[in-house]
Parts: sequence; C-alpha cells; structure tokens
Amino acid sequence: RRQRQMCIRDSTVATASSTVLGLQTMDKQLKILSDGSAAFYISAKNVGNTELKVIEVSIGNFTDTFATPEELKSGDTFTYSKVISPTQATFERGYEYPVIIKVKTPDGSVKVFQEIVKAE
Repeated sequence: RRQRQMCIRDSTVATASSTVLGLQTMDKQLKILSDGSAAFYISAKNVGNTELKVIEVSIGNFTDTFATPEELKSGDTFTYSKVISPTQATFERGYEYPVIIKVKTPDGSVKVFQEIVKAE
C-alpha cells in the first residue's frame, strides 16, 4: 500500500487588503475643578490602516454622542476635551474611570476602544 503524501503549497497572503484597526491613546487627563466640575482631555492616534469615524466618547457615566462623526484617516490624531458639570456626571479625585471611544469603520461596524483615566 502506498501512503498518500499531503502537498502543502505556500500561499502568499496579500497584507495590503487586510484591515488593521487601532487607536492608541497619546495623552489623557481628568482634573477635578474647584467648582465640582471635571475637565476631561484625551488624544488618540489612528495607528491602523483604516479610516475610523469617532461617533461617541464616554467617561464614567457621562456620554457625548457626536452629531457629526469625526473622521480619522490612518495617522490622524483625535483630540477631545470637555468640561463636565456636576449635573452631567460626578467624579472623585483618586478614582479610576473607564473611557470609551466608539468608532465606526468603513464597513459600518462599530468598534469600541477602552482606556482608564484616574481623576486628579
């Protein structure tokens, strides 16, 4: 009896067509102000090869949904800053809060990037 030999051919993968999604946080800050409001700041860079549209930013239980999404081409940096009043959300010094950036990809799917920021 002859044994069959499996022949495995090298297949070349075209990496140009593969989608890489990436949002890298460059800087972030949550400062509690004397009047009880909080100054929030984040900047994130699109480190993937796909355009992303930022549709929402959340910090703790505060959510800001954008009427017009912010388009980020590959290599672009997204900057968001907001003074959040105590009536919108409250933060305490020394506590860590989740930061969620929601983006839409060209195929229409929604991806979530999460970070943690400590209130100062």
